[in-house]
Amino acid sequence: MKKVIFKPALNCIGALLIIHLFSCQPINGVTGFKIKPGKNVTPEDQIAIPANMIPILRNEIPVKAVREFITHFADAKNVRWQKANDGEFIADFTKDSIKTMVWYDRRGLWNCTLRKYCESKMPAEVRAMVKSTFFDHAIIEINEIKLAQDRENIIYSILIKNTDNFKILRIYNEEMKITGDYTKP
Repeated sequence: MKKVIFKPALNCIGALLIIHLFSCQPINGVTGFKIKPGKNVTPEDQIAIPANMIPILRNEIPVKAVREFITHFADAKNVRWQKANDGEFIADFTKDSIKTMVWYDRRGLWNCTLRKYCESKMPAEVRAMVKSTFFDHAIIEINEIKLAQDRENIIYSILIKNTDNFKILRIYNEEMKITGDYTKP
């Protein structure tokens, strides 16, 4: 009688273990770094996973978030999904040298999108606004933030520099404001 009950239970546990090992693989490249001492570090190696991000399994991503992502970013390749400690899900990918990160809440609703790029990818009207005031500064990086609460307006955070000075500009509703001003010692 013990064999009749014990053997099917053991088979079920073994099958569940095998299914778990093969179907719940982590998402591409989120598990850690593979930099060996003495190896030249490439730009791909320098992309760090923030401390509050944890690797996730594909079945942990809300279906609503995946559907929303595919609707707006159907042509995205090599997408990495991560989960923040607060329960939000982040999808990130790079296309045409534009790094894009998309945040979704626990239920899979879109929160915001962050895009990082260089001056050549910048909208012409934003570039003209910056260069008309700071013509002697080089534009280093642009962060474009689109929030769920204000879908029509985009917030631009722009890092500019000249020989001995860095500035961080914020452009919102066609208004430019200096949010950081740093001088080299």
